Amino acid sequence: MVTTPDGLRIGYDPTSDTVVNEIAEQLGEEYAEYSGKDTEHQLITILDPDAGEYLVSASGTGTGDYKIIVQSFSANNTLISDYEVNGTASSGSQYSHEIELREDHTVIPEFPSLILPLFMIATLLAVIIYMRKPEK
Repeated sequence: MVTTPDGLRIGYDPTSDTVVNEIAEQLGEEYAEYSGKDTEHQLITILDPDAGEYLVSASGTGTGDYKIIVQSFSANNTLISDYEVNGTASSGSQYSHEIELREDHTVIPEFPSLILPLFMIATLLAVIIYMRKPEK
């Protein structure tokens, strides 16, 4: 399931056991397409998406690995940006990932609250170590 910045949803809703495509209902069928809940690889396509925060959510139907790929393409079908999330699902579990789509259509993932500070510390340490390296 994908929820757009303005709250429209597309995908499979396990709570109501229904397929929803509120984007197509509001803007027209050509703006959003969902491959269906019974396909092995579910695909959601949104044409000319608005910039902002998107929520990508999934429900575990069994135990095993899962992959979510978010890609942004230009009007001439050139890949602009992509982001991949991998994990292990269990039956009945819920997974959510916030993705920011910028005005230039680059995809920026939301970092978990612990990873970003650790990344910043590692970057700062790298800078400190680099700055303290003795000159020859």
